[in-house]
Amino acid sequence: MEQTESAARACPLRRVNRYRDVHDGEWFQDAVGYVTAAGLVDSTGRGRFSPRRAADRSTLAVCLWRLAGKPACRADLSFTDVPGDTPFAPAVRWAVQKRLLSTLPDGRFCPGAPVTREQVVLALYRYARLLGCDTPPNSEAVLGYQDYAGITGSAAPAMSWAVGAGLIWGSDRRLRPQRKASRAELAAMLQRFRRNITQN
Repeated sequence: MEQTESAARACPLRRVNRYRDVHDGEWFQDAVGYVTAAGLVDSTGRGRFSPRRAADRSTLAVCLWRLAGKPACRADLSFTDVPGDTPFAPAVRWAVQKRLLSTLPDGRFCPGAPVTREQVVLALYRYARLLGCDTPPNSEAVLGYQDYAGITGSAAPAMSWAVGAGLIWGSDRRLRPQRKASRAELAAMLQRFRRNITQN
């Protein structure tokens, strides 16, 4: 295992809620406080978390990198649309090096492109396997959703695992795997990952 989770395991997280757009009683309030206290997700400026905004690829890369304790990465990796001095460049290089996220054939990373719920799950699945965690599928759980056929074939094992592990679920018996993941949903999945997979 890399440097993952070691710092956060040293003491319990204290929830914080300092955002103007995260109100008491909203379903994502605790998750946003959790990822804020853990230093996994930044604000979007001016005291806002923007919970309903779509999460993008650079944000996901940064979250994974921070989960891992900000490990060093290969400096020779470069992308045509991620300048080396960009704050999130080390996270992108690490996530691609570890094959948690991929690039396009032309060398682009597309940092501002939104990620789907399925793509977040797939990245967390790959990270769990990188840590050596068990990732057993749970076909019975995922087949309980009406839109399970909308899951991309290559992401099916990840989604089956994530549903069984309690990382993701849906309302009205729908997972909506191809829907853009909001920042609130990303926060919730990160919180559940640490609680359910790394027991933190």
